[in-house]
Amino acid sequence: MTEIELKAHVDEPEKLRERLNKIAKFSLQVVRDDTYYGNGKVSIRIRKENVKSANKTSLLFTYKRKEKRIQNGTVVEVNDEHECILSESEPLEAFLKDAGFEVTLTKHKEVEDWCFINAVSVNGKVLSATYELCLVPPLGYFLEIEILSPFSDEDSVLAVRKALESLLEKAGISKDKIENRYYKEMLLSCAEV
Repeated sequence: MTEIELKAHVDEPEKLRERLNKIAKFSLQVVRDDTYYGNGKVSIRIRKENVKSANKTSLLFTYKRKEKRIQNGTVVEVNDEHECILSESEPLEAFLKDAGFEVTLTKHKEVEDWCFINAVSVNGKVLSATYELCLVPPLGYFLEIEILSPFSDEDSVLAVRKALESLLEKAGISKDKIENRYYKEMLLSCAEV
């Protein structure tokens, strides 16, 4: 699956919550603590995820091939994501250290998820979207909208991008609030200040 998403700055999270509750179905609250490791060539992530409603914690190992595509003057984030569940992280962390990986960044994100059914039809397949209201200290609040697509060709990505922009509008957020940088870029630029 290809993850196609956009994120936008949120000025009024309470108003956005009210709006999302009217247009989509609330699904869960989760806290994600990410540790990124890099070796100069490859970056990976170990995520500790705590689903508040279920009081359930899980560990995830993620490798993403990240790509930004420019379509009609806007940036589209298209990720080929590979993920697996870990029973514990210490053995992998020891291996990464021995293999020359270093911790490059840590990120804390508090997330509230809503599901929007039948967001777009691509190549005859109906796809749903996820709205995520995210607090990422010290950056503030963001709305992420994500669609997982089995298609990654340019026409399909463009159709999904248009759907994402429409969903952003339904949420009451203008396109000028779209953030094209990755969180990692923003957090690293904060650290440099």
